[in-house]
Amino acid sequence: MAGDLAAAAAADAARIAEYAAVAVSDYGTAVLAADPGADLEARADSTARLGRELLLAIFGASPPGDPLPEPLARLAADPGGGPARAALAGHLQRLLAARPELAGQVGGMLPHCGLTLTMSLERRSEDGQARLGPGSGQP
Repeated sequence: MAGDLAAAAAADAARIAEYAAVAVSDYGTAVLAADPGADLEARADSTARLGRELLLAIFGASPPGDPLPEPLARLAADPGGGPARAALAGHLQRLLAARPELAGQVGGMLPHCGLTLTMSLERRSEDGQARLGPGSGQP
């Protein structure tokens, strides 16, 4: 059971780090601000907004001018950098493994559309032909 939790925390941590990188790229050091400003919100795409929501759930909102937690500050300094993203993923993995309730909360926020998409695209008609859509072959 503990191994399952650790594996799930590691997988979720890596995914969260990817969303966090997009969020930090769009929001910069305002990623944890209670109100990052209308301009930043308007420019952020849905992936960045989800990344910000995940980070807020994990780290909480910070008052204006407060420094980012160290793993996020490293990511903000180099948003495209693999080492900073890997360091954040490691930090998140340890944090989520230590706090199962938080792991469940943020795990529930992550999209799980891959399985649904795969299932909907692999439906087969009786003659074995692939068809799209949930019903009678209509897209």
